[in-house]
Amino acid sequence: MNKKDRIYYGIIKIFVKFLSFIPRKAGRWFAEIMGHLWFVADKRHREITIENISYAFAGEMNQIQARILAKKVFSHFILFVFEVAWSMRIHLDDFHSHFEVTGFENLKNAYNKNRGIIFLTGHIGVWELAAILGGKTGIPVNIVYRPIRAVALNQFVNDIRLRFGGHVFPVKKALAHIKKALAKKESLFLLMDQSTKSKKGSVVDFMNRQTFANKGIAKLAMESGAPVVPLFVIRKGSGYQIIIKPEIPLATMENEEENIEINTQNYTAAIEEIVRQYPDQYFWLHNRWKYQPGS
Repeated sequence: MNKKDRIYYGIIKIFVKFLSFIPRKAGRWFAEIMGHLWFVADKRHREITIENISYAFAGEMNQIQARILAKKVFSHFILFVFEVAWSMRIHLDDFHSHFEVTGFENLKNAYNKNRGIIFLTGHIGVWELAAILGGKTGIPVNIVYRPIRAVALNQFVNDIRLRFGGHVFPVKKALAHIKKALAKKESLFLLMDQSTKSKKGSVVDFMNRQTFANKGIAKLAMESGAPVVPLFVIRKGSGYQIIIKPEIPLATMENEEENIEINTQNYTAAIEEIVRQYPDQYFWLHNRWKYQPGS
């Protein structure tokens, strides 16, 4: 970082540290108010969010219900900022005071295959807290991320991700690091719920609409044999639930491209299942269906 970015980094660090000392009850109250103000002021993301929810739950929600859910989503992501700040004060010894793990046997079963683990996750709940599981279990964690344009903020977010060990790799330069990590029987955290262009994706059905999903995870799993295990960090009361689902079996058809399509759809379905359970904690502000077949 240059001098200017170091100054910005210091300001961000001070601000986040200040947020970390705000009582959690007060933080939830602020998030509710600030989320409502954001919802009113940000027409563009408000319309994207309501449209996404309306399509996803067509026939299940009317426009009033979609709008109410959208407001909750905005508050969720304000609270998300407070929670990431609070996480700076969490130590591994405090793990069980804040986190409940369900499906831990699924992690053990995958780890015992001795091929590394691909943790499949998405922009739901408080996904940035997932790395703490690596520190608690001792399984090395590798996080693939899309860089934030603001250099200082990007560095600060990565510092938070690395608090409990592990490594981070920008997505454009990650492949060699990914293969090396799996060869060393380590774990990867990969998000697979962002819009993808057709040349990089496979057609999938997600929340009642067709779109493209990145087929890289399917190809990686097929090449390495590493088990793909869905993992999500969901807010639950005043704490968090780390949900670890069973490994998603690989398709074994004769046609490789067909296997990629089936696996990518299965991974997408795993994300959809958790989104339908906790729709108020999903990142509906993103235009997930930006690229569609035939468009």
